[in-house]
This record gives sequence, structure tokens and C-alpha cells, in this order.
Amino acid sequence: MRPHRRLAWLRPYAHRVIETAAPLFQAVGGDPGWSPHPISLMVPLHPKDLPIARHCIDAARANVRHPIAETILVGPRDPSILDLCNDKGCRFVNESDALEWTKDEIRNRLAEVGYDYWTWLFQQFLKLGADRFAAAEDILIVDADTLLLRPRVFRLNRTLFQQFSHERNAFYRLSHQRLTNLPLSSPVSYVCHHMYAEARILKALRDRIEQVSGENWMESIIQLADRQKWPLAERASLTFEFFSEYETYGNFCRSFYDEIRLSYFLNRGAYDFRPGEDEIAEFASSLPEPYCWTSFHSYYYQEQQRAFGSA
Repeated sequence: MRPHRRLAWLRPYAHRVIETAAPLFQAVGGDPGWSPHPISLMVPLHPKDLPIARHCIDAARANVRHPIAETILVGPRDPSILDLCNDKGCRFVNESDALEWTKDEIRNRLAEVGYDYWTWLFQQFLKLGADRFAAAEDILIVDADTLLLRPRVFRLNRTLFQQFSHERNAFYRLSHQRLTNLPLSSPVSYVCHHMYAEARILKALRDRIEQVSGENWMESIIQLADRQKWPLAERASLTFEFFSEYETYGNFCRSFYDEIRLSYFLNRGAYDFRPGEDEIAEFASSLPEPYCWTSFHSYYYQEQQRAFGSA
């Protein structure tokens, strides 16, 4: 889910506009201050994510305005991840057996349809199945490379404080419609590097996908990974990122609430962070309002040929 790299030169100008319009952004969306709804905080990660992941956990714990019942790290059984769990007081969930299908079964099934980016899709399955291993009914899922910068409430009773982004991917929108047989509930995108999910809605979404397709929900999504199921012009994309859990859940969940307060996610891509030189926490704390999130996407630093693992 990468932005168009040809437009990378626009980033500084876009950030300047956002910072100038800070008062307007701060007035949008509203913030009730505190929510009584307890959550499970879930961070899916790989050992390569560890330099940022520990800051991701700290930032969420400092700024989420819900009682946090537990923090779950979902990933491979790697000593570095287990050490982080012990250090941060998190519960470890082995990704290999977190779902009704094992990781190997999912990888093999995707290989059968000729899809190479199986780890990208597998992590999305973990998010859509998070209620299988989360203790709380409400689950805040945050990508391991993303930090929450400001205090935030995500749900208050039957009001959802939903955020949207500038992402525009036709595949994501078409996949949602094919899987659920429902129209898009909103013209904006919900690909925001985090997802506030409820167990009842996750189950309803999986049930809906299975009702429409007559197949297991994961199999239904895997079948869309077959390029032959798409028109020639659409399947020509090299990476063929055909599905987004955030987009599908974000559209599906809206009918479950009496009120939706929608606001822009105000994420500051940390493209100018210098691994090994800048401190992650120092960089994040230096970002001005109104930024609500910052993301340290690894491809920012691959393009600059930096070793991000040294951060």
C-alpha cells in the first residue's frame, strides 16, 4: 500500500499546507475526551519492525483515551519479539496458529493462484480475525511502523470517530463490493495504518463474505488474488495490491453506529527521518500539530539506500 513515488516531490508542499491549515483540521472530528470502552491493543509485527514497534506501543499507551485491557503482539515466534513482549508487558500471539488456517496453509493456497506477496495478505487476515485471540470486544489495531501522536478516542457508545486518508486504489474498492455485494458507504478511503474494530462487526463481516461467496472468508479473498479474475487492464499492475482489510472493514462497519464523526487522519510520513541519526521519539515529538500520526514506512529508507534496522 505504497503511495505513488512519482509524486514524492509533493510531500513537503502538502505538509506545509496541512501545517498552515492546522486550526481548521483541529476543529474537525471532535474529541469527547475519554471513552469507557476497554480495548485490546494489537500490533502485528515482524522482527524487522522492532526499532519502531517499541515506540508504537509506547505512543499508543500514552495517547489512546480508552482503558487498555491488554497489548497483543502478533508475529512469528522469534526471540527478539518475545524479548519485546517481556520488556513491554505484552501478550504474544503466534501468527502461525492465530487463525483457523495455519500460515503455511494460507501461503500454499496463495501459491496455487500464483500470488507472490503472501505475507502482505496474511497480515491482513490476522487483523480481520483479531477477535479470535483478543480479550476485549473492541480492538485497536495499529501498524508496527506507525505512532499515535495525540490523545484520541475511537468510539463512545454508538458514536464512531472514524478517520480517512487520501488513498485512492480502485482494486480495494472493487474488492469490497465483490466480497460483500454491498455498495461503498463513503467516497473516502479508510486506509489509515490503523483500524478500530469490534468483535461483533468483524464476525458479521466474515459471515457476510461467506454468505455472498459460499466459501470460507479467507478463501473468498484468496480467489481475488488470481489475476485471471480481473480485467486485463487492472491485473497489469506489477504489485497487484488487490485488497485492503482497512478499506473493506471501514466501509462495512459504518451501518453499525448511530453517528459517525469523520475526520482526516493527519498522518505525517516520516520520509525525512534519518535512521541512525535522528532519534525516533525525538522526531515524533518534534512534529507540530495538527498531525495525529506519523509512519516510518520502510520503503522511504530503502529508496534512500539506508539500513533502517540500525535506527
